[in-house]
Amino acid sequence: MPLFGSKPPTVRERIDDLLNDIAKASTSVRAVVLFRNDGLLVASQPADLRIEGASGQFTAILESVTKLSTKFGLGEVNYILVSGENASFVIVRGKKLNLAVIGEKDLNLGFFLTQAESVLSQCEKAIG
Repeated sequence: MPLFGSKPPTVRERIDDLLNDIAKASTSVRAVVLFRNDGLLVASQPADLRIEGASGQFTAILESVTKLSTKFGLGEVNYILVSGENASFVIVRGKKLNLAVIGEKDLNLGFFLTQAESVLSQCEKAIG
């Protein structure tokens, strides 16, 4: 509820706040990317991500893994966790939007999977 005389936050401000919260949850987080199922970037933290086509690349990863899973009769893929020598990724699929968290190797994948699912749900509700 806004204070007297203040305006409620815009949808964009709510989305930015949600992404900012997850980005600040750990110093291991390098970026958070909210993107549509068609690969278009919706929002990111930092806002000037400077990773050309990142949302399209995450979409391609989700689609590729889902096709492979479907081919083996395993159904849809809800999320992907990647842990490498120096990097970790959490990619969560939503109904219309998807969320990726990019971090250093010590990123707590379980914690950020839970956070990403929650933030994605709130973003989808905010956008409608």
